[in-house]
Amino acid sequence: MPRKAGFATEQILESAMLVFWQRGYRGTSMRDLVTATELHPGSIYHSFGNKKQFFLEVTDYYYKQLTREINANLAVSSSAGKVLSAFFTSFITGSRYPEARGCLLVNTLMECSDDPDIQAHIAAMFTGFEEMFYWILVKGQKHEDFNADLDCRLHAQALVNDYFGMRVQSLTEKSEDELISVVNFRLKQLGFSG
Repeated sequence: MPRKAGFATEQILESAMLVFWQRGYRGTSMRDLVTATELHPGSIYHSFGNKKQFFLEVTDYYYKQLTREINANLAVSSSAGKVLSAFFTSFITGSRYPEARGCLLVNTLMECSDDPDIQAHIAAMFTGFEEMFYWILVKGQKHEDFNADLDCRLHAQALVNDYFGMRVQSLTEKSEDELISVVNFRLKQLGFSG
């Protein structure tokens, strides 16, 4: 990939992310991206490639935003259960992006089910979530936050389903209290008493 030009890459990715999130991959035009990023089309092509390449880089940025805080918290907290609880409740109780709906990754999987490149890219991120949850559970077992007999791999897969399912449910009329009750139920199943 070409070297990025002299601009704030994170700010560009953030602006493009919101456009893709609101309009969808196919509903976003290059003109939309030019308007949102305030870059010339040539700068976008030179720095990020075509629309698909730009979108894949945006989804990488989105994934890093979703996982950055939980990984930082896990590094400094002795309670994996509290870190896991905070991760799930953070998107329920407040979003940095109130103008965007649902989850960019889930929305993309649904919209681009016929694009194997995009599907494989998003699937790799789901695998990344599974690995993250797996190591949280392993750490939690070591610190006796979670039941010692948990199958960490199976529960990590269930947590991926819980997380993305709850991202979808947040679009419905489910209240924050209902969604937090689901989180607490899952944590109780893991053996975490809070």
